[in-house]
Amino acid sequence: MKYIEALYQEFNRKYFRNRLPEIVITYARGHVQNWAYFEEDKSLRIVLSPLLKDYQLAMEGILLHEMIHAFLCVKYKKAGYIDHDSYLWLEHTREFKDMEKVFNIRHFGNPRGHTHYFNLMMDDLDK
Repeated sequence: MKYIEALYQEFNRKYFRNRLPEIVITYARGHVQNWAYFEEDKSLRIVLSPLLKDYQLAMEGILLHEMIHAFLCVKYKKAGYIDHDSYLWLEHTREFKDMEKVFNIRHFGNPRGHTHYFNLMMDDLDK
């Protein structure tokens, strides 16, 4: 798990100016339907599909995507929003999409980010 934790720290520094707290990042026991998800209960957590371990660039984009959810959660919780307002951080709002586009350009060099690498991974898994 050390690689994913180092990547989280790098992304937190580069894209979020170290404004994200420590987040538990784990791999699910089996594949998760949407490849990853962010959740908040007693702590913040990102759960990744174990299939991503073999597809670094797809995994980087998916981790960054989930980190945006976490960032928006922290931002809105600090502002006093509560759980029933979770659409502000769990949905792909305009704010979410704008952040993702900027980060994708910075990290991957294009606004669609990891989509190409995700599609390559899917083609490989379909074989």
